Amino acid sequence: MAKVGTLNTYLEHDKKAIQMNAYKTPNIGYFNDIIRDAIRGHTFEAEKKGFAGGESKEHDIKRGVVAAINYDESLKGPFISPDQSINYASCHDNHTLWDKISITNKEDSVEERVRIQKLSQAIVLTSQGVPFIHLGCDFCRTKQGHENSYNLPDIINSVDWDRKYEFRDVFEYVKGLIRLRKEHPAFRLNSCEDIKKYLKFLDCPSRTVAFKIDYPRDAWKEIIVIYNSNKSAVDIKIPNGVWNVAVDGRLAGVDALYKIYGDKVKAAPISAMVLFR
Repeated sequence: MAKVGTLNTYLEHDKKAIQMNAYKTPNIGYFNDIIRDAIRGHTFEAEKKGFAGGESKEHDIKRGVVAAINYDESLKGPFISPDQSINYASCHDNHTLWDKISITNKEDSVEERVRIQKLSQAIVLTSQGVPFIHLGCDFCRTKQGHENSYNLPDIINSVDWDRKYEFRDVFEYVKGLIRLRKEHPAFRLNSCEDIKKYLKFLDCPSRTVAFKIDYPRDAWKEIIVIYNSNKSAVDIKIPNGVWNVAVDGRLAGVDALYKIYGDKVKAAPISAMVLFR
């Protein structure tokens, strides 16, 4: 007889509430492990890097950006509406995002890991779908490297609020991204049709993803989002003109930090950018 707790559900596979059956449960959301593993690397292979850590996972990042819907022939996902996609980079299970980054990018400096943390949260909060933010992701929460801490004491599982002061720049950055998302419906398109119509990807170099949103109901008529996971700055081709920068590798929000002129922008190493006009 099998031990208690080791049996899977007896339901047939096609009757389970799992991602492959999402089309049968239109009002149910699912944790989107496509974008999670694309951002941070495979959850169950601790040493594997994700896009934010410098791995070439552009295709799956794009799938996450469009909420894992059937966007086109090359970008297909299991969801029939964006509200089914719960986008996240970490949750109560497995390593915290900071601990995962510390394992996959252990050769990097703390400053570089902070940039990876910021980029990871920027991807979550500028993608279509429903963002999910694990407590402490905005100040680099750690569980001292423990992956499965359900039976460990408070010294591991408790929230170290002092880290909010240590990583205040990350906190303010995520706060700015949340405000950006709340104030601009272009980041909250509520149908597959709108995502396909108003969001278009731009051509860009390896380890970068860029897309443009032209949503007529947003105060910003044109928005460009860029993710650069390279350790060097990268030039990204954009439509010619004058662009305002609301998010870069340092700051995030809804106000113009500075302007970009011309038909290209230099994306800083390991950073996200949001431009508008």
